[in-house]
Amino acid sequence: MAQQKIVWTVLPYGRVTDGELAGRLRCSIVVSPRLTPASAAENVLSAFPDFLDWPARLAQARFSLTVGPVTLPLAPLGKVDKDPWDQIFGAKTPVTDFAFTDMTAVNLRSYSVRNVLRFIKASYGALAATSGAWEYNIASQRISAKLGYRQTGTRLLAPRGEPVTHYDYRLEAVEWHSPIAVELLGLDDCLPLFGALPRSG
Repeated sequence: MAQQKIVWTVLPYGRVTDGELAGRLRCSIVVSPRLTPASAAENVLSAFPDFLDWPARLAQARFSLTVGPVTLPLAPLGKVDKDPWDQIFGAKTPVTDFAFTDMTAVNLRSYSVRNVLRFIKASYGALAATSGAWEYNIASQRISAKLGYRQTGTRLLAPRGEPVTHYDYRLEAVEWHSPIAVELLGLDDCLPLFGALPRSG
């Protein structure tokens, strides 16, 4: 029998800016489904009815957040639109068995997008930066908007065989602004990562 597991990742998302809930703390929740078919016949989404009609299943769910000894109820600020979901995911959508990748021995390096953009602008006078996000990746779209990116268009791509809308974003140098004062020090050791050499003098 097919098995499913969901990993819920809670991320802070500031405060509600308007309406009757203005000022309330809010969060974003990243949903990571782990679907495991038990046989070849279950390698399709119809074997996982919760995700075949995810908008309806999510509408029935109730959420709470536990912080230390306190448990708080969560109220959704929106809902999943059923029509786009049904257009993208159908009963015959292929499902590949989830396989955990052990990354404990892999060195991962990450950099603050805000700081990198500020560094590029200040050091090399970049005219613009581009980015993108899938239609279903609301969190990525919100981050781009927060950083000042403007949507410039859409493309229909099929990275896994199924067509998905991709949003294109562009951030002009003249429109870039940092919401807080940031001073970057000691970046000389990082310059080779960008294919550049430290400035002399």
